[in-house]
Amino acid sequence: YEEIKPSQGNTPRVILYQGVIMAGRGLEAVIDSVAFWNFDGKLIIRGPYHDNTYYESLKLRAKNINFSRNIFFDGPVEPAKMIEVAKNADIGVMFLDSLSTHNKHALPNKVFEYIMAGLCVCVSDLPDMKKIIDNYQVGLCVGSLSPSRIAQRLNELNKDNLDFYKRKSLDAALQLNWGAEKTILIEALNSLTCDSVS
Repeated sequence: YEEIKPSQGNTPRVILYQGVIMAGRGLEAVIDSVAFWNFDGKLIIRGPYHDNTYYESLKLRAKNINFSRNIFFDGPVEPAKMIEVAKNADIGVMFLDSLSTHNKHALPNKVFEYIMAGLCVCVSDLPDMKKIIDNYQVGLCVGSLSPSRIAQRLNELNKDNLDFYKRKSLDAALQLNWGAEKTILIEALNSLTCDSVS
């Protein structure tokens, strides 16, 4: 757990993807969504990449739209500094596709990092991520990962509801952290009994 002070929001609004830059995470769609934003904002894509061809294709995609001045690519940060750096954004995004069972039931670390950083969280409408969003009221889900639908959901955020989701993230962070969760895991492990194998 890291205690983060509530953010007053940025102008322009900062939308952050922080994680491994790879296919299947909706990065093409979120880049294309910038053209449909009705607010003054910027998109930061931050993280390591292993496929240079894919990374360069994203940069070219960003360059080729009329709003490329709103899109920035940053290198990775040390794990210990992820929350400190992320807290300067307003909205954390994670748009996994549903093409695999793994993705369908994924609950990425990034979701919890965004929550810890006090961000509004905007994610794919997949079961386990949706459960976190609904139970803790920390942001929005996107049903269709089309650029226009992503933009529509982001456009729904005004100062009041954005501040609400950010405050709810800070509240949720008090529960959704290893300090709280480890007790549950330890109790579950302690309840197990090992039968002797003959």
